[in-house]
Amino acid sequence: MNTLHFLGKCHYRIWASNTPFDFASLNSSLNIHGYLEDPNHILAKADEFSDNMPSFWDSEKFRAEVEMFGFSSPKHIKILTKDHFLAMEFAKVLLSFDKLDIDDQALIIKDLIEPIFMFFNSYYASCMNADQWTTSEGLTLGTMLMTKSLINDGKIQTFRQQLLFQSVQAFADLDLAQEEFLLLLAILISSSTVDGLSAKSREIIYNNSVQYSKLLFKILQTKYGVNATKRYVPVMQLVAKAHKLKYISKTLGTYIEVFILRGKDAVCQTIPKTVLMFME
Repeated sequence: MNTLHFLGKCHYRIWASNTPFDFASLNSSLNIHGYLEDPNHILAKADEFSDNMPSFWDSEKFRAEVEMFGFSSPKHIKILTKDHFLAMEFAKVLLSFDKLDIDDQALIIKDLIEPIFMFFNSYYASCMNADQWTTSEGLTLGTMLMTKSLINDGKIQTFRQQLLFQSVQAFADLDLAQEEFLLLLAILISSSTVDGLSAKSREIIYNNSVQYSKLLFKILQTKYGVNATKRYVPVMQLVAKAHKLKYISKTLGTYIEVFILRGKDAVCQTIPKTVLMFME
């Protein structure tokens, strides 16, 4: 759990500033570079993680606006690569994750990488009394959504509020203890229902999730006594909210792509009605 906490703070610092990530420091305790040379490690599956930017990056007008903030495609790809490295380390901390087939490990990380990072970025931002999980000085989604092309679009700014501000407020309202947060993170990483997992892997991660959930409830019983259930329910809802943020993020990407490349009128014709509900 201490490793989870350490990695979470590392990632938050990556997002919150332009400071280059010190892989040497991380390597000294986790030997992360060694994994690049191991053909059997999950990083051998790195080509399955898409580092390609959405097509709206090809819009010269959009990129010109964004780059004035220091937010450019190559830099963002570097951050995504760091995300992958750190996601591997998060998963390795979990019980029995190394017993999963390497292909299933890759599927789970690919499925959960967005909710995982939104989850702990929101938490660490709340710990720092910040109102959002990014800063204007960093390479941030929040900065990107303030470009001239997007700032006056109501739906995009609604997305911005949901992803960057409301997510942090949810953690601030509950004021999680560190052990509560770390167990929730472990539960989140064990919550994948992605298609393609083997029956054995599904059973392993389900058992992990049950074990971490029981441990969380036991801790809450010790702290809150008969009020443990009242605490447990809203705390566990943070996991569901993290999954919802993943779909909001993907919908936002689709919306921006259509907005930039095809014009605002095409948006509602392109995005399914079931997804549009996240934009209300």
